[in-house]
Amino acid sequence: MDFRFFTIITTMLSNLDFLIKWYLLVLILGWIVLPITFQLFKTISDRGYSVSKILGLLLAGFFHWFLNSLGLSMNSGGGIWAIILFLCVMSIWFIHKIGFSQLSIWIKNNLRFIFVSEMIFLVAFLGMAWLRSYNPDILGTEKPMELMFINSIMRSPTFPPQDAWLAGYSISYYYFGYVLAAMLAMVTATPASIAFNLTISLLFALSFLGAFGVILNLIAQFSSDKAKPVQLTSFIPMSLVAPVVLLMVGNLYGILDVLHNHHALANLNVPAIWFQTGIVDSGSQTAIAPRVEVGSINFWEWMDIKQLGPVSPQPVPFRGLDQPNWFFASRTIHDRNLMGYDPEAIDEFPAFSFLLADLHPHVLALPFVLMVILLCFEWLMDLRKQKEEEEVRSIPWERSGLSAIILGSLIFLNTWDFPFYVFLFVLSGAIAYFFQQDEWTLKDLLSYLKPFGWVILFSVLLYVPFLVTFQSQAGGIIPNAIYPTKLRQLLVMFGPLLLGFIGLTVVVLRKYRAVVDFKTGWKVTLGFFGTMVAITILLTGAMFLKPEMVTVLNDTLSVLTVNQALRLLLLRRLVEGGTLLLGLLLLAGCIAIIWGLRKTGSETLLFVFAMGLTGTLLLLGPEFVYLRDNFGWRMNTLFKFYFQIWILWSLVASFGFWYLLRQTNGWKRSLAVFVVALGFLAGLVYSVGTVRETTRGMRDSVRTLGVSQPTLDGLAFYSIYHPEDWAMIQWINENVDSQAVVLEGTKGAYWVEGRSSRVAMITGLQTVMGWVNHEGQWRGEDFVEVAGREGDIHRIYTERDWGITEQLLDRYQVDYVVLSPLEREWYGSIPQSKFDENMQRVFEYSDYVVYQR
Repeated sequence: MDFRFFTIITTMLSNLDFLIKWYLLVLILGWIVLPITFQLFKTISDRGYSVSKILGLLLAGFFHWFLNSLGLSMNSGGGIWAIILFLCVMSIWFIHKIGFSQLSIWIKNNLRFIFVSEMIFLVAFLGMAWLRSYNPDILGTEKPMELMFINSIMRSPTFPPQDAWLAGYSISYYYFGYVLAAMLAMVTATPASIAFNLTISLLFALSFLGAFGVILNLIAQFSSDKAKPVQLTSFIPMSLVAPVVLLMVGNLYGILDVLHNHHALANLNVPAIWFQTGIVDSGSQTAIAPRVEVGSINFWEWMDIKQLGPVSPQPVPFRGLDQPNWFFASRTIHDRNLMGYDPEAIDEFPAFSFLLADLHPHVLALPFVLMVILLCFEWLMDLRKQKEEEEVRSIPWERSGLSAIILGSLIFLNTWDFPFYVFLFVLSGAIAYFFQQDEWTLKDLLSYLKPFGWVILFSVLLYVPFLVTFQSQAGGIIPNAIYPTKLRQLLVMFGPLLLGFIGLTVVVLRKYRAVVDFKTGWKVTLGFFGTMVAITILLTGAMFLKPEMVTVLNDTLSVLTVNQALRLLLLRRLVEGGTLLLGLLLLAGCIAIIWGLRKTGSETLLFVFAMGLTGTLLLLGPEFVYLRDNFGWRMNTLFKFYFQIWILWSLVASFGFWYLLRQTNGWKRSLAVFVVALGFLAGLVYSVGTVRETTRGMRDSVRTLGVSQPTLDGLAFYSIYHPEDWAMIQWINENVDSQAVVLEGTKGAYWVEGRSSRVAMITGLQTVMGWVNHEGQWRGEDFVEVAGREGDIHRIYTERDWGITEQLLDRYQVDYVVLSPLEREWYGSIPQSKFDENMQRVFEYSDYVVYQR
């Protein structure tokens, strides 16, 4: 037992120096930019301290990328340190502007709050790093792609960085998050395989502190008494609810999975009206038409959630909270067309994303989204303060510039998020305008919002170097006439959050019923509904005018005629319109509250419902339209929209929990708080069970002193299970020039069909073509320029004529060729003699050979 413990500690200590370096570097960046944060967030209670580390990382990364893109710096450790020195100079200027005494007095008065905040960040960082050490492998899903981006950026001398999976091209993706990860890795000399897991841990900690800061400022502002100074420490316990709900609470799939594993509710039949999709028998091609059913139906069949179908009534002994189907919690929304075909629908949420540990842009952007949300609240508070004091002053250029860098970062981090938070930003300004405004005109409103327009304009202009190199697969908007979201599945997805959101809405509506403007709420809501219906009908009609879209429609309708399909679609909308109805009710409630309380209401309440309104619009949008991409259905639209809904509604629900605790009394208070807390606890079942499931292999290995031990090195498994391949890759990593092109085979994606494109992934060196389907997604219509590369790779390996082979090698400027059992498996008979006769063997180990031209 002692030996096993010693082994674990020794293994962890091998990565501890990197973890400490990352922690100290981010801590230093946060303190360097504190004067900037202090001035930018001058109106809110914590002066932005909770997001100072996020801002420090953002500013360092922005100036590093921006100057590189203009050719004024290099992507190197020295270049990064120069940027950090530049930030120091900026901070000195801000200290001179605001006065050192003002900053030092605030720090002195808030030492306890600062200490607690630092402890929160440290515990969150260490906790996620410890968890990652028990499931560190960069294996499967899109982790190989994400490691490739980090390695590729670290190899690139300048920006835009080279795409290691497409020689001669730069990355065509929103890659700013990978720039930040690579920047930290380069400064601390951290291998990319360790940086991968440290980045996940850091994002979790920054998001934890960011969510904590948003709610703390909301509660502090709501509770503030102008006669007394705000004591931030008194709000800390309740503010910790928000990061737990945002990052650790899962959806209700987890508790359903536990019930399903134990065959609970096997005989439960529920009375229902449901839409039964049709089916075409693959053998006889006989079609059973869709129809509306009325009666009773098995609970699990009615839920129609993936991996949770009907079960036998045979009882099963209790197995705990383990989640064998944990991955499918991100597939809770189960879309089906009229004839039962079910295209993939993704509905990730933060707890799933961090436990899966994919370094995708939606995860990389999360702490910065929270900073943008806090920035929106800061602008609202500052402008309302001006109106209260009847003080009209221009927005300082540094405030507008920093706000533009922060808001615009979403373009580069996760482009889809930018318009969502531009809406919240402008809505915050509109709320500030209507404060104590007896009369208003559209002209006055637009004039008032002019500073917001300048910030939005500059937020785009500052990121033009990225936009001019970005190729997108997005191709317009498609009407969603086919896939209504089933209310029961939506409640499984957002149940833990809706309890807090709806509870808060009901209490506020009752408390302020004398001023809440239901008439305006319903008028705007019905106007929105009518507009979206008209847009959907017009877009549907327009599809029939485009030949390429007619083919899509015919495939969707299958054996049905257009008239049959239209009738069934209307019936389906009536039967499965619960999500739409819920969304419209929430929308009407949010608008009624915001408009009714706009003159005299609390800034906090108005902003909370602005977040709720934004999230509700994101819910309603995919019920009418979705964005057209390579997939052709609403998978990515749900993915991007629902993730942001979770962020916004988790903050609303967390504030709602505190508000219900404070504003209700007696049995109503006990019932409301109990129900909301029960929803949060039910969501935690998913996370607890998933942690047990995803760490099981490592825990078993530790217990038996097996091969695997806890580590932050995401490629430690590779050297154990693929030693020959690892030896070859290490030789390439250490001996091949950074700008060389290394040809390797490509086969499929996600490593389902083998370790495709693994050399480029691990080294960052360019290859002719990596994951073909992903390059197609990233480059949209421009992919046609490089689509032939996959066939050319096959020909290089299998062509017997060296003359033809050499022409292809010259075309792609290939310097090295990898020949391994993987290439032999993928391409069959390879005439190896042509390489031996015309190229030099520079590495050979077992069946692995590297040739150099």
